[in-house]
Amino acid sequence: MADGAGRWQRVGVIPASRKPPESRTDPVYESLIRMWREQGRTIPGLPDHEWNRLIEQDPWPRY
Repeated sequence: MADGAGRWQRVGVIPASRKPPESRTDPVYESLIRMWREQGRTIPGLPDHEWNRLIEQDPWPRY
């Protein structure tokens, strides 16, 4: 019989982390984001100042 037969060895189940993909945007999205920014619209991934202003307000009027 082989030495150590029947013994279990603990093996990590979490694989090594993958490298994040390179930040690459397509020209279509770049032009769309530029157009939305010029129009003052909300851009995905960036803070929405109008939404932040709305949620900071108290929902019930104070008397």
